[in-house]
Amino acid sequence: MPPVTTVSPSECARCQLNSEDGGEVFYHRKNAFKFDVDLAIQIVSDGREPVEVDDDTLRRALLDTEVDEQHLPHVNIGRPGIIANVTYHLDDGQTVTAHLLIDGNHRGARSLQVERPFSVYLLTEAETARTLLRAPKQVSVRRRSLARP
Repeated sequence: MPPVTTVSPSECARCQLNSEDGGEVFYHRKNAFKFDVDLAIQIVSDGREPVEVDDDTLRRALLDTEVDEQHLPHVNIGRPGIIANVTYHLDDGQTVTAHLLIDGNHRGARSLQVERPFSVYLLTEAETARTLLRAPKQVSVRRRSLARP
């Protein structure tokens, strides 16, 4: 692997993108799901305690995530991530329940890189439903169907 060139936050494309897009969102399953990360951050600011994520679980959570290596050196790994809970149905009829890291993917990757613990806040099913901006037609959250455009 070639060495990663370190850039300052003012030169980092990811930092610039986050500051210009008018609100942070997280996409999952080829944009089928869209989460309002700003709302999720507001929800978890209620005084709840974060929980530590073990390294293997964090690695699995990051498997399908695009990580910008130049962004990693200046992320704040002290800030916990956020995990949402969704259940959805695949075309083959299989039901999948997923715990999605909707905020903190770069912080989690950096934590693994520097071998530091990483913590997350957990959203309930109802809180996850509030943060969903877009989802497939049949998404179950606490056994109710959400119809989203």
